[in-house]
Amino acid sequence: MHHNRYQIGKGKASLLGRLVAAVGVAAMLGALSSACTSGAAAPSPTPVTSPTPPVEETVRTKRLEVVDDSGITRVLITTLADGRPSLTFVDQKGKDRAWLFLGQDGAPNLVLIDNPRTAFLDGKGEIRSAQYIDQGGSVILSFMDTSGKLRGKISVGPDGSPQVQLLDENGAPVFLAPGTS
Repeated sequence: MHHNRYQIGKGKASLLGRLVAAVGVAAMLGALSSACTSGAAAPSPTPVTSPTPPVEETVRTKRLEVVDDSGITRVLITTLADGRPSLTFVDQKGKDRAWLFLGQDGAPNLVLIDNPRTAFLDGKGEIRSAQYIDQGGSVILSFMDTSGKLRGKISVGPDGSPQVQLLDENGAPVFLAPGTS
């Protein structure tokens, strides 16, 4: 549902808005009439602006959908059937990609769908740890030092094979398990 951005509201603001609009229409009609009788081109109309609608302190609803220009829901804030809060992010094709909700015990749950990536940044904004699923299907947990160099990695391949690597400051392995044979 699209809202008219020029809607003013109720009461005095509405009366003021109608007055501003009426003056604007009268001015445009006068300019057009003058141009028609004098043969001159009509001047460009000056846009009529209305006061900015007030910002509401509280909005109460059971479901809030944020849509893109195509009308596709991109963010959904709602409650689950049992009343627990839920926040869902949706891609441009309408597919759920991330879901944040509270579990039955009240603990927060974050579900990332289809090639997810998470990163943990330090106080300087540098990535210090990342978890992701690579294109081949391996699950990887990486650790970086303060200069951003990879120093450790734990992974589980798509076949279930685990691997642990610890690297020195130059990226050379100092520990590898299982070791190479």
